[in-house]
Order: sequence, then C-alpha cells, then structure tokens
Amino acid sequence: GGVGIAPWKDNICELQKLYLKDSAHGHGYGKLLMTHALTFAALHYQACYLETLKELSAACRLYEKCGFALLDHPLPGSEHTAMDAWYLLELQEKEALHGY
Repeated sequence: GGVGIAPWKDNICELQKLYLKDSAHGHGYGKLLMTHALTFAALHYQACYLETLKELSAACRLYEKCGFALLDHPLPGSEHTAMDAWYLLELQEKEALHGY
C-alpha cells in the first residue's frame, strides 16, 4: 500500500493515493498509513484536504473515522473534476502525535 501528502495551498496539504492491495484490507494497515501521513502533515500544515469518490465507501468510512469532515463542494482551485466527495481535516500537532 501507500499514501502521500502534498502541498495544496494556504497551509493546507492534500492526502493523495491512499491505497492497499486487496489482500491487505481488514488488517488495520489503512489506519496505520493514515496515522503516519497525518502525523507528518500536522507537523507542517494546519489542515488536510482530500478528494475521492463516494463509491469508495470503505475509504470514506476510514476518512470519517479519522475525523475528516465531508464538504458540500471541492475547495476552490480543485482540478479533480471526476471526484464527487471532498473532505477536510483541521490538524493539530498534539492530536496527530497520539495517532488516530
């Protein structure tokens, strides 16, 4: 699996390409990758944004469990026109260091 954090704008980062092989699902690896990515992000950014598809329901549940709030529309400047779900998480260093 893998995950990435990239600069977005205005001290916001973007969570990118969180994925796992099918055989790795259900073992807590997604949460582990998310915790690692958000711990890093909290050291450098104030918020984390992501764009996804509603049909990726397992991923959406993970984002919501990690505290991401579902938005009504993408953040201004988004270039991913095929996505239909947008999430934002306000980051606080102390929370990230304890994990999600």
